[in-house]
Amino acid sequence: MHNLQTIPGRTAIINNKTFLFFSGYDYLAIGTNEAFKQLVIEGIEKYGWLFPSSRISNTQLSLYKTFETQLALDFGFKNCVSFSSGFNAANAAVNLFKDDHEILASPFCHPALGVQAASHDSFEDWSDFVINTVHQTTNKKPAVIVTDAVNIFTAKIFCFDFLKEITQPVICIIDDSHGLQITGSKGLGIAEILPENKNVTYIICASLSKGLHINGGVVFCNDNNIIRRLQQQFYYTASTAISPALMYAYLHAKSIYSNAYDHLKINMQTVNAFYRPATALQLPIIILPASAGDEQMQAKNIIISSFNYPTPQSPRVNRAIINAAHTKNDINYLLETLNSIAL
Repeated sequence: MHNLQTIPGRTAIINNKTFLFFSGYDYLAIGTNEAFKQLVIEGIEKYGWLFPSSRISNTQLSLYKTFETQLALDFGFKNCVSFSSGFNAANAAVNLFKDDHEILASPFCHPALGVQAASHDSFEDWSDFVINTVHQTTNKKPAVIVTDAVNIFTAKIFCFDFLKEITQPVICIIDDSHGLQITGSKGLGIAEILPENKNVTYIICASLSKGLHINGGVVFCNDNNIIRRLQQQFYYTASTAISPALMYAYLHAKSIYSNAYDHLKINMQTVNAFYRPATALQLPIIILPASAGDEQMQAKNIIISSFNYPTPQSPRVNRAIINAAHTKNDINYLLETLNSIAL
């Protein structure tokens, strides 16, 4: 374990020594962006750092509604509900349907979704299972499809073309924590590439910390009835909401996010050009072999992401996380190091 002495960006300080930092999930490096920091300070001066009140209190901060309206608009939805964390957002979405629907959970579900993952060996096998189950005439409960948008073990976006074949009404809940503001055109995420199907009602939940650097979560949906039901969940009513200062910063940071997104894509292109993975990076993540572990990379003044996932009992996963603050020289050094260690 590494105890960091300052907030990391392209570098991190450990025991007074500077390392290149290829860990964490601040993909756009917003945490060390000076312009964003100034917006947060403005937000603190106007709204404070914290608004410790229930979202259903008789005293409301209008900023929350403004934030949710703009957030939904920015990501192509009619409405959304914000939560104190991505974990609460995902739990709230699934909890709506647990009692009276059949939950069809993929083998790749983040624990935040609170479901028993399927035992199928692949996403493709599970997709076939979903289609067959949904169309069974003996199926008494309506189906809810639950999955992550990406496979964090391979850093690939799942293919959702199978949803085109759905001919019965279903709910589809997708956790896009690693895609929101990161994948798709200008960071619109998985929603941009989901197939249109009148039988499928999409619910997209996500942590806001990875793409937006906001300590909160969100659930997007175009169904107003689902939105109202989400606002009745105790995940929404009984927890302290997102910092108003961060919401204020978001509302004034469109160009900051856009520029950071462009820098991140350039950095990913650098990896694709010089490291030449089997397929081009879809996420700013390089999955590393066991030979490129934490100790080996630290010896080269590089800190990577290396821990047992998704539980402490799971196998260790080694990843190099690219962010928008990294320079071309940083990335070239990482790739040279990987080539020397992993061969």
